Amino acid sequence: MMLINLLDHYSIIEISGDDHLDFLQGQLTNDIKKNEQKFIYSGMCNPKGRLFAFLRILRVPDLNSTFLVIPSSLADAVQKRLTMFILRSKVVIQKSENFHLLGIIEDSTLFKIPDDQKLNLPDQTNRSVIIFNDPDLFNQITSEHHFEDISNWIKKDIEFGIPEVMEQTQEKFLAHTCNLDLIDAVNFKKGCYTGQEIVARTHYLGKPKHRSFYGVINSKLSLSYGEQVLENDQSIGTVVNFICCEDKTHVLFEKTLDTQDDSLNIKGEKLVVTKSFVS
Repeated sequence: MMLINLLDHYSIIEISGDDHLDFLQGQLTNDIKKNEQKFIYSGMCNPKGRLFAFLRILRVPDLNSTFLVIPSSLADAVQKRLTMFILRSKVVIQKSENFHLLGIIEDSTLFKIPDDQKLNLPDQTNRSVIIFNDPDLFNQITSEHHFEDISNWIKKDIEFGIPEVMEQTQEKFLAHTCNLDLIDAVNFKKGCYTGQEIVARTHYLGKPKHRSFYGVINSKLSLSYGEQVLENDQSIGTVVNFICCEDKTHVLFEKTLDTQDDSLNIKGEKLVVTKSFVS
Protein backbone atom coordinates (compact mmCIF):
# COMPACT_ATOMS: atom_id res chain seq x y z
CA MET A 1 0.00 0.00 0.00
CA MET A 2 1.34 3.41 -0.96
CA LEU A 3 0.67 6.48 1.18
CA ILE A 4 1.27 9.95 -0.28
CA ASN A 5 1.84 13.00 1.91
CA LEU A 6 1.96 16.61 0.76
CA LEU A 7 4.83 18.00 2.83
CA ASP A 8 3.61 21.58 2.69
CA HIS A 9 4.55 22.30 6.31
CA TYR A 10 8.10 22.69 4.99
CA SER A 11 9.68 25.44 2.94
CA ILE A 12 12.37 24.82 0.34
CA ILE A 13 15.47 27.00 0.05
CA GLU A 14 17.37 26.57 -3.21
CA ILE A 15 21.14 27.08 -3.12
CA SER A 16 22.85 27.44 -6.50
CA GLY A 17 25.91 29.00 -8.13
CA ASP A 18 29.42 27.84 -8.98
CA ASP A 19 30.61 27.97 -5.36
CA HIS A 20 27.50 26.71 -3.61
CA LEU A 21 28.83 23.28 -2.59
CA ASP A 22 32.00 24.75 -1.05
CA PHE A 23 29.84 27.37 0.62
CA LEU A 24 27.53 24.79 2.20
CA GLN A 25 30.52 22.70 3.32
CA GLY A 26 31.50 25.57 5.61
CA GLN A 27 28.04 25.91 7.14
CA LEU A 28 26.63 22.41 7.68
CA THR A 29 27.57 19.40 9.81
CA ASN A 30 27.32 16.83 7.02
CA ASP A 31 29.50 16.35 3.95
CA ILE A 32 27.58 17.88 1.06
CA LYS A 33 30.14 16.84 -1.53
CA LYS A 34 29.75 13.15 -0.74
CA ASN A 35 26.00 13.24 -1.09
CA GLU A 36 25.72 10.20 -3.35
CA GLN A 37 22.44 9.31 -1.66
CA LYS A 38 20.82 12.50 -2.97
CA PHE A 39 19.00 12.87 0.38
CA ILE A 40 20.85 13.48 3.63
CA TYR A 41 20.18 14.97 7.04
CA SER A 42 22.35 17.75 8.42
CA GLY A 43 22.57 20.28 11.18
CA MET A 44 23.35 23.98 10.93
CA CYS A 45 25.05 25.21 14.11
CA ASN A 46 25.88 28.52 15.71
CA PRO A 47 29.51 29.15 16.79
CA LYS A 48 28.77 27.51 20.17
CA GLY A 49 27.78 24.26 18.45
CA ARG A 50 24.07 24.62 19.13
CA LEU A 51 21.59 23.82 16.39
CA PHE A 52 20.25 26.82 14.52
CA ALA A 53 18.36 24.45 12.21
CA PHE A 54 17.96 20.80 11.28
CA LEU A 55 17.88 20.26 7.53
CA ARG A 56 16.81 17.70 5.00
CA ILE A 57 19.10 18.21 2.02
CA LEU A 58 18.07 17.16 -1.47
CA ARG A 59 20.12 17.01 -4.64
CA VAL A 60 18.44 16.22 -7.96
CA PRO A 61 20.82 14.98 -10.70
CA ASP A 62 19.39 17.15 -13.48
CA LEU A 63 19.37 20.35 -11.42
CA ASN A 64 22.57 22.22 -10.54
CA SER A 65 21.18 23.19 -7.17
CA THR A 66 20.97 21.92 -3.62
CA PHE A 67 17.64 22.15 -1.81
CA LEU A 68 17.33 22.70 1.93
CA VAL A 69 14.02 21.52 3.37
CA ILE A 70 13.13 23.16 6.68
CA PRO A 71 10.04 24.03 8.74
CA SER A 72 8.36 27.04 7.16
CA SER A 73 8.57 29.07 10.37
CA LEU A 74 12.40 29.00 10.17
CA ALA A 75 12.84 29.59 6.45
CA ASP A 76 13.39 33.34 6.59
CA ALA A 77 15.83 33.09 9.50
CA VAL A 78 17.87 30.35 7.80
CA GLN A 79 17.96 32.23 4.50
CA LYS A 80 19.06 35.41 6.26
CA ARG A 81 21.78 33.63 8.24
CA LEU A 82 23.22 31.86 5.21
CA THR A 83 23.20 35.09 3.20
CA MET A 84 25.43 36.70 5.84
CA PHE A 85 28.26 34.33 4.90
CA ILE A 86 28.17 34.58 1.10
CA LEU A 87 30.69 37.45 0.90
CA ARG A 88 32.32 37.13 -2.55
CA SER A 89 31.27 33.55 -3.20
CA LYS A 90 29.31 32.80 -6.35
CA VAL A 91 26.21 31.64 -4.52
CA VAL A 92 22.51 32.36 -4.94
CA ILE A 93 20.11 31.67 -2.07
CA GLN A 94 16.38 31.88 -2.63
CA LYS A 95 13.17 30.43 -1.31
CA SER A 96 11.60 28.21 -3.97
CA GLU A 97 7.89 28.88 -4.08
CA ASN A 98 7.33 26.84 -7.25
CA PHE A 99 8.59 23.47 -6.04
CA HIS A 100 6.32 20.84 -4.52
CA LEU A 101 7.52 18.21 -2.07
CA LEU A 102 5.74 14.87 -1.67
CA GLY A 103 6.50 12.14 0.83
CA ILE A 104 5.86 8.53 -0.17
CA ILE A 105 5.51 5.72 2.38
CA GLU A 106 5.86 2.09 1.22
CA ASP A 107 5.84 1.15 -2.47
CA SER A 108 6.83 4.22 -4.49
CA THR A 109 7.10 2.11 -7.66
CA LEU A 110 3.35 2.54 -8.00
CA PHE A 111 3.98 6.24 -8.45
CA LYS A 112 4.49 7.03 -12.14
CA ILE A 113 7.32 9.53 -12.02
CA PRO A 114 10.95 9.21 -13.20
CA ASP A 115 13.16 7.30 -10.75
CA ASP A 116 15.76 10.08 -10.63
CA GLN A 117 13.13 12.34 -9.04
CA LYS A 118 12.50 9.87 -6.21
CA LEU A 119 14.95 10.39 -3.37
CA ASN A 120 15.06 7.59 -0.79
CA LEU A 121 15.33 8.60 2.85
CA PRO A 122 18.46 7.29 4.60
CA ASP A 123 16.66 6.14 7.77
CA GLN A 124 15.45 2.70 6.61
CA THR A 125 11.78 3.63 6.89
CA ASN A 126 10.81 2.59 3.36
CA ARG A 127 10.13 6.23 2.56
CA SER A 128 11.06 8.50 -0.31
CA VAL A 129 10.44 12.10 -1.31
CA ILE A 130 9.73 13.64 -4.67
CA ILE A 131 10.58 17.24 -5.51
CA PHE A 132 9.36 18.87 -8.72
CA ASN A 133 8.18 22.21 -10.10
CA ASP A 134 5.83 21.10 -12.86
CA PRO A 135 2.32 22.50 -12.13
CA ASP A 136 0.72 20.13 -14.64
CA LEU A 137 2.27 17.14 -12.90
CA PHE A 138 1.07 18.40 -9.54
CA ASN A 139 -2.47 18.79 -10.87
CA GLN A 140 -2.30 15.29 -12.32
CA ILE A 141 -1.14 13.84 -9.00
CA THR A 142 -3.85 15.60 -7.02
CA SER A 143 -6.51 14.32 -9.42
CA GLU A 144 -5.29 10.71 -9.33
CA HIS A 145 -4.20 10.29 -5.70
CA HIS A 146 -5.43 11.04 -2.21
CA PHE A 147 -3.06 12.86 0.15
CA GLU A 148 -2.80 11.24 3.58
CA ASP A 149 -2.83 13.12 6.86
CA ILE A 150 0.67 14.37 7.61
CA SER A 151 0.60 12.81 11.10
CA ASN A 152 1.73 9.40 9.80
CA TRP A 153 4.80 10.95 8.17
CA ILE A 154 5.79 12.82 11.34
CA LYS A 155 5.18 9.68 13.43
CA LYS A 156 7.64 7.81 11.20
CA ASP A 157 10.20 10.57 11.77
CA ILE A 158 9.78 10.29 15.53
CA GLU A 159 9.95 6.48 15.56
CA PHE A 160 13.32 6.60 13.82
CA GLY A 161 14.71 9.46 15.91
CA ILE A 162 14.53 12.24 13.33
CA PRO A 163 14.48 15.57 15.22
CA GLU A 164 12.97 18.93 14.41
CA VAL A 165 14.38 22.30 15.41
CA MET A 166 11.69 24.96 15.71
CA GLU A 167 11.59 28.59 16.83
CA GLN A 168 11.01 27.51 20.44
CA THR A 169 14.09 25.28 20.47
CA GLN A 170 16.43 27.14 18.13
CA GLU A 171 20.03 27.27 19.45
CA LYS A 172 19.11 25.17 22.51
CA PHE A 173 20.30 21.71 21.45
CA LEU A 174 23.78 20.38 20.79
CA ALA A 175 24.11 18.08 17.79
CA HIS A 176 24.67 15.03 19.99
CA THR A 177 21.64 15.90 22.12
CA CYS A 178 19.46 15.33 19.05
CA ASN A 179 21.45 12.22 18.07
CA LEU A 180 22.67 13.77 14.82
CA ASP A 181 25.72 11.53 14.99
CA LEU A 182 23.45 8.47 15.13
CA ILE A 183 21.38 9.36 12.06
CA ASP A 184 24.41 10.13 9.85
CA ALA A 185 23.76 13.87 9.97
CA VAL A 186 27.35 14.66 11.00
CA ASN A 187 30.53 13.87 9.12
CA PHE A 188 33.53 13.97 11.45
CA LYS A 189 36.12 13.73 8.64
CA LYS A 190 35.11 16.78 6.62
CA GLY A 191 36.68 20.20 6.98
CA CYS A 192 35.73 23.04 9.25
CA TYR A 193 32.23 24.46 9.57
CA THR A 194 30.52 26.80 11.99
CA GLY A 195 30.34 25.10 15.40
CA GLN A 196 32.61 22.23 14.31
CA GLU A 197 35.01 22.54 17.24
CA ILE A 198 32.26 21.91 19.81
CA VAL A 199 30.71 19.04 17.85
CA ALA A 200 34.09 17.34 17.35
CA ARG A 201 35.16 17.84 20.96
CA THR A 202 31.99 16.17 22.22
CA HIS A 203 32.53 13.26 19.86
CA TYR A 204 36.22 12.62 20.45
CA LEU A 205 36.92 13.89 23.96
CA GLY A 206 33.65 13.95 25.85
CA LYS A 207 30.49 12.01 26.48
CA PRO A 208 27.08 13.53 25.73
CA LYS A 209 25.13 14.26 28.89
CA HIS A 210 21.83 14.39 27.00
CA ARG A 211 20.42 12.10 24.31
CA SER A 212 17.09 11.82 22.49
CA PHE A 213 14.55 9.04 23.05
CA TYR A 214 11.20 7.97 21.61
CA GLY A 215 8.29 7.87 24.04
CA VAL A 216 4.52 7.50 23.96
CA ILE A 217 1.76 9.04 26.05
CA ASN A 218 -1.38 6.89 25.96
CA SER A 219 -3.69 9.83 25.30
CA LYS A 220 -3.84 12.89 23.08
CA LEU A 221 -2.00 15.73 24.80
CA SER A 222 -1.60 19.31 23.65
CA LEU A 223 2.15 19.96 23.53
CA SER A 224 4.62 22.60 22.41
CA TYR A 225 8.15 22.23 21.09
CA GLY A 226 10.50 22.69 24.02
CA GLU A 227 7.91 21.49 26.55
CA GLN A 228 9.49 20.23 29.77
CA VAL A 229 9.88 16.52 30.40
CA LEU A 230 9.77 15.73 34.11
CA GLU A 231 11.07 12.98 36.34
CA ASN A 232 8.46 13.16 39.05
CA ASP A 233 8.48 16.97 39.54
CA GLN A 234 11.99 17.74 38.32
CA SER A 235 12.73 18.93 34.78
CA ILE A 236 15.19 16.57 33.10
CA GLY A 237 14.62 17.23 29.40
CA THR A 238 12.52 18.79 26.65
CA VAL A 239 10.27 17.83 23.76
CA VAL A 240 12.11 17.80 20.41
CA ASN A 241 9.34 16.55 18.10
CA PHE A 242 5.80 15.27 18.63
CA ILE A 243 2.54 14.30 16.97
CA CYS A 244 -0.88 13.10 18.12
CA CYS A 245 -1.86 10.00 16.18
CA GLU A 246 -4.35 7.18 16.84
CA ASP A 247 -5.37 8.48 20.29
CA LYS A 248 -1.76 8.61 21.46
CA THR A 249 0.92 11.27 21.63
CA HIS A 250 4.23 10.24 20.08
CA VAL A 251 7.19 12.19 21.41
CA LEU A 252 10.85 12.51 20.53
CA PHE A 253 12.45 14.07 23.59
CA GLU A 254 15.90 14.73 24.94
CA LYS A 255 16.87 14.05 28.51
CA THR A 256 19.79 13.46 30.82
CA LEU A 257 21.11 9.92 30.80
CA ASP A 258 20.93 9.35 34.56
CA THR A 259 17.14 9.32 35.00
CA GLN A 260 14.63 6.66 36.01
CA ASP A 261 12.67 6.04 32.83
CA ASP A 262 9.63 4.67 34.67
CA SER A 263 9.07 8.03 36.41
CA LEU A 264 8.83 10.34 33.39
CA ASN A 265 5.87 12.55 32.61
CA ILE A 266 4.81 15.56 30.58
CA LYS A 267 2.15 17.81 32.10
CA GLY A 268 1.42 15.04 34.60
CA GLU A 269 0.77 12.43 31.88
CA LYS A 270 2.97 9.33 32.05
CA LEU A 271 5.58 9.16 29.29
CA VAL A 272 6.57 5.60 28.40
CA VAL A 273 10.04 5.28 26.88
CA THR A 274 9.54 3.11 23.80
CA LYS A 275 12.94 3.27 22.15
CA SER A 276 16.46 4.26 23.09
CA PHE A 277 18.71 5.06 20.16
CA VAL A 278 21.94 4.67 22.14
CA SER A 279 23.46 1.40 23.27
